[in-house]
Amino acid sequence: MSTLLSPRLLTLRIPTIGGSMAAALESDRISLLSQIHALRILHFPIHTVAILFFSLAGVWTQASTEEGHRKPPLGELPQLPVLQSGAVASVPAGAGGDVHFIYFGFSIDFNDPTEEYYTVFFELIPTNAAAPLRASGSRIDFQEEEMIGPGSQVYRDSGGGNRHTLTAFDQAGLGEDAPWRYMDVYANAPTNTLYYKARSMTEVFVGYRFPEEDGLHYGWLKFARSDTGFTNIFDLVAHDWHPIPGVSIGAGMPPEVPLETQVVDDSAGNALLRVGWHPGVASWSFETTDSLVPPVIWTEFPAEGTSAEVPLGNTDSQRYFRLRRP
Repeated sequence: MSTLLSPRLLTLRIPTIGGSMAAALESDRISLLSQIHALRILHFPIHTVAILFFSLAGVWTQASTEEGHRKPPLGELPQLPVLQSGAVASVPAGAGGDVHFIYFGFSIDFNDPTEEYYTVFFELIPTNAAAPLRASGSRIDFQEEEMIGPGSQVYRDSGGGNRHTLTAFDQAGLGEDAPWRYMDVYANAPTNTLYYKARSMTEVFVGYRFPEEDGLHYGWLKFARSDTGFTNIFDLVAHDWHPIPGVSIGAGMPPEVPLETQVVDDSAGNALLRVGWHPGVASWSFETTDSLVPPVIWTEFPAEGTSAEVPLGNTDSQRYFRLRRP
């Protein structure tokens, strides 16, 4: 019998004894990209778990998240005025941990002899064949829990590009004792861009896909800020991707991983609960505990790659098991 690992609590009774992104500045961008340094690698995987509970009366398969989406360290965004270009974060995904996106802040000095004048913009830049996706033909951003997958369209702007600008403004300073001025010069941005819509938002979900040897994988990125002021820079606060190729993932949600459960007998006729999972999550840990009352202590349960066999004893005891991403 199969169930899905999802962020909502699911209860499935097994009826046997046991049973988750100015053309004129292009050359400057390319030059700056070669100077990327001090990347903040976002290692905050979502601890997705499947909890299995059984007693003498029956087996239930429950799915939930252990800790939710963890945020990266704070304090990485530049302070105003932004006088240097640099990477804010990089996003690794896939079995090999390759970087598929760089979130980069550009500060372009116009070399004006009368004042310091810069154009500042923060862009999500795909790498390693990753591609941002559209939620629909009329919408780029995804809503929370909206599915991202094979049916999602690849995003391209009118010039064929696939970068997303999240924040943009101009800034000018007349000297050390004069306050900096900030200009909202991009208020009339094209309405068919993510930037146009993001101007009025404090949270933005970007869907994406990337190729692995086993096929296309799908994921999401979450950007957030405290208010909609045009100089308030979006931070990349969370992301996740599905470890199984070709399977959709909900924006802002952990991946749904199918679990197969079956009650079998060993050679001595003793009942066993056999739990199996996809090879894409073979590196995940299978763990057990006797109680879900805090503080919960989980220990690793013996498993062989993509399956484990749990003895079903004859006592009226209960145990809990989970499949957890390391």
